[in-house]
Amino acid sequence: DQFLTALEAKPTNHATAEGLAMAVYRSGDLAAAWKLGQQLGDFMPGIPIIIAGAVESDVRSLVAAEHFEEAEDLLSHFPYADRHYRPAHEFFAHAQKIHRAVGEETLSDLSES
Repeated sequence: DQFLTALEAKPTNHATAEGLAMAVYRSGDLAAAWKLGQQLGDFMPGIPIIIAGAVESDVRSLVAAEHFEEAEDLLSHFPYADRHYRPAHEFFAHAQKIHRAVGEETLSDLSES
């Protein structure tokens, strides 16, 4: 609420817009975070980049912990068609392929033993 109030008072304050965007993202309202990034990105192009960086970082952390379903759910709120989120989607798709290949090799190695 404080970020929103501050942004209403000074709509060109990039730091306040960044704080608002990250507060909404971290609150878990991912649909609102994407929408806010779109709206603020019209006059502050850095805002969607910041949100996209957080998304990619979170996807990488989830993949590292092998939480593929959670990563996929997170990405479902940030469309591939939005160029800011393509790196996160592409990383996830590549990680899924590797995970499946390694899992298949591991299963076939076990069945040969």
